[in-house]
Amino acid sequence: MRKLTIIGTTGLFITLLITSCKVDIKSDMDVEKVKSEIDSHKIKHFTDSQITQAAYDFGNKYLSEKKFQTVSCNSSLIKESSKDDIINDCILICNDSLISNNKERMIWDAYTNSFKNGASLSDNIQEIDDSYFLYTTPLTSLTKINTDSTKALKVVFVRINKKELIKKM
Repeated sequence: MRKLTIIGTTGLFITLLITSCKVDIKSDMDVEKVKSEIDSHKIKHFTDSQITQAAYDFGNKYLSEKKFQTVSCNSSLIKESSKDDIINDCILICNDSLISNNKERMIWDAYTNSFKNGASLSDNIQEIDDSYFLYTTPLTSLTKINTDSTKALKVVFVRINKKELIKKM
């Protein structure tokens, strides 16, 4: 008799539990929207070359889309208030006085040697450390930036925040 009471009580409890937790399968859930949200939160894997190419493309696009005023040597090309979270800095370099990093100095020296020897100068991307890339382009390839003289070597240094760039990929 006691077994019947336990079985009956358990059955009643399970029935109440199932009926009280009403699950509406035909809800108004937008399945495609939920699926896209789930996909956006997945971990994406990028190779070093993909990240480097994205940094190069971003630097190139950034300089081609910006409208610059007349600037002087060794000065920032962007105002502090208009900085992008990906761009750490964008400077017109005319000498090595603002260069503190050894890798940046090596890049400047390479441009200087090429300029002295009459070699063609082109834009470049280098990973300086784990935190940023340096996109460089000689001023001769940028007609949108007006300076006082084009006889001396002038290179635009764009420091690109690696972490923020990857977030936007």
